[in-house]
Amino acid sequence: MKRIISFTLALLMLLLLAGCNAGMPGDTTANATTAATNQETTEATEPTEPIDYEALYCPDWNYDVAEQAKSDGKLHYYFMSNEGIVRQVSYSDASTMKWGDSCLVVFPTGQTMLVDSGTYWYAPVLIGNLKQMGVEKLDYLMITHPHADHYGGAFGVQTKTTTFLDEIKVGKVYYRAAKDPANEFESTLVQKVCAEKNIPAEFLEKGAVLQFGDVKLSVLWPNVGTSETIVSGTASINNASIVMRFDYGEHSALFTGDLYEAGELLCITSNSADMLDVDLLKVPHHGHKTSSSELLLSATSPELAVAEGSLNISNLVRDRFAAYEIPLMYNYINGYIHISVGTDGKMDVTSTRNDIPDAVVEEEAIGD
Repeated sequence: MKRIISFTLALLMLLLLAGCNAGMPGDTTANATTAATNQETTEATEPTEPIDYEALYCPDWNYDVAEQAKSDGKLHYYFMSNEGIVRQVSYSDASTMKWGDSCLVVFPTGQTMLVDSGTYWYAPVLIGNLKQMGVEKLDYLMITHPHADHYGGAFGVQTKTTTFLDEIKVGKVYYRAAKDPANEFESTLVQKVCAEKNIPAEFLEKGAVLQFGDVKLSVLWPNVGTSETIVSGTASINNASIVMRFDYGEHSALFTGDLYEAGELLCITSNSADMLDVDLLKVPHHGHKTSSSELLLSATSPELAVAEGSLNISNLVRDRFAAYEIPLMYNYINGYIHISVGTDGKMDVTSTRNDIPDAVVEEEAIGD
């Protein structure tokens, strides 16, 4: 049975989190925010040895995924963020490669949507995988927020460009923007490139509803009227991530971008319990301890959670999911992850590996 979230408790937690984010002396949250700002907006360093990109393609996804979805009438999720690239090659600063979201959603109509595009250095693998999967053109590309580990694979990074949009055509882009005076490049890149390439682009906020055959996509966060908000710092931009819910028959899924606990709370208190209760949860912020609060796990109560990115997850987060008896998968341990689901809500899950989780040393601020 769904746990009831006390409004009073939520309000108290919101006040507490707001106070924590104010950056009081000695506050680790403020320090973590600074670390994340440095890390998530920094380019990945050059690899120290050549990369065999083709060796990193998913061997199990060598088929036409659009035709498969039309044939079986299922909704398919292909989680592939940065898979294998850090493990195969050494980087002078591999920490910048650990982040990233990239999930291909294939609707029963055969339409395709890429939710975020991983880091810049992952672009060759992303392109290779998509072409191997029969995707020469994406119907839709969703960029949940303007951080390089979410847009870099498709749009490049500072001083670098990518051939992604020349190799993979895009019918329409949905995005979030942020007028961040500290990083104008990231704040405007998606809109600028879309305008240059004549790709239709639409800004999304709460209340937007998109329909893809029998699949409904509902935007639950951020609230209406934030398009001109001036923000500064990773926490603010992450907390303005697009949060969207997919519904298909008896199935529901929630994609949460990079929300921190403060953003999770705001999203929870601005939506009904029914809209938050889902079967599949895309774990916020790559499974970092900045996120995945007990309130979120209680509100969503998913049957399965998936975290994206080539990094291990702290014991704190793993233990929290275990306490709520929520199975947790992530690219670092499970490799490529494919979930298919019909209108009956039954999820079929496969992955390319199932490593034993490494012993986890408590993370440095946000970055490890």
